[in-house]
Amino acid sequence: MDLTYGIHLQQTDGKADHHWPFTPEFNRVGCIEPKEVLDVVSSSPLPHVDLVLEILHRLEAPDSVVLNDLRASIDAFAELL
Repeated sequence: MDLTYGIHLQQTDGKADHHWPFTPEFNRVGCIEPKEVLDVVSSSPLPHVDLVLEILHRLEAPDSVVLNDLRASIDAFAELL
């Protein structure tokens, strides 16, 4: 049986569980580097690792903000592949 492993991704400052997106604004203050995450995953012996965005917004956030943050977060990792 092949096991699948997953990493939940969120930008953070390391002081709280913020669930920030990977946008330029939050990447300036955050400590998670997408390239370092991908380097560790690609050098691991695991056969498959799912990268799952775990980004949260307040309920009142406009859909356009949520979608733009998700797109920027995906791009932060996809451009490195």
